Amino acid sequence: MKALYAALMLLIMMAAPVFAQSPTAISKPSARIVLDPGHGGRDTGARGPTGLMEKTVTLELARKLALKLEPEFQVLLTRGDDYQVDLPQRAAIANQSNALLMVSIHTGSSFLHRTEGIGVFYYAPLKVDGRPTPPPGDEAADQRWRNAQLRHKKASMILAKSLYTALADEAAGKDRDIRGVPLKVLEGADLPAVLVEVGYITHPATEMELSTTEGIDRLSQALADGIRHYVQQANAGGR
Repeated sequence: MKALYAALMLLIMMAAPVFAQSPTAISKPSARIVLDPGHGGRDTGARGPTGLMEKTVTLELARKLALKLEPEFQVLLTRGDDYQVDLPQRAAIANQSNALLMVSIHTGSSFLHRTEGIGVFYYAPLKVDGRPTPPPGDEAADQRWRNAQLRHKKASMILAKSLYTALADEAAGKDRDIRGVPLKVLEGADLPAVLVEVGYITHPATEMELSTTEGIDRLSQALADGIRHYVQQANAGGR
């Protein structure tokens, strides 16, 4: 039933108009934002020291963030419950939604439980000897898929910086990272898109924070502030 639901959702969204390439002029009252709660279903993601699962944190955070962004924006979640969605399908959902941007929500993890911090990542292709390395498969289709996100690299970098800055207070005294990486979930997204790791769930104190209503509320507010700031920047640049 979950697979059928996901398929029906895709068919409904395919009726939407194609997303405009420009990241500016996005002040429509009905403007959409796609939130992608990482993992789901059998894919639990990382686990904290006491068993808190990444898939649980990402869904709760996405739901809370959606409430903070509405009714200013229409918010679409790539999964609305505990079921698995393939990585390419997540990007496809965003592409068919006529959205302004996509934020994929995750937690960090490490074998070293003392590791803590926040990261924001935009897409950059894997390179060998300075050249992008394509994965095996149909070359023409792969090329179109890879180039989709590359067209939005500048806007995605601006979005990443906006979220990185907004999360500064939550990352006080911790490691912070912002960089381009070859993330499959972002690769085919034909709109500004980033992945955010909101904290290392394997760090005991961070796991505790991520398990509380207050911790999720603070993170969702910071993400909402970062998204709004990006939209304001984009609108200002479009005038």
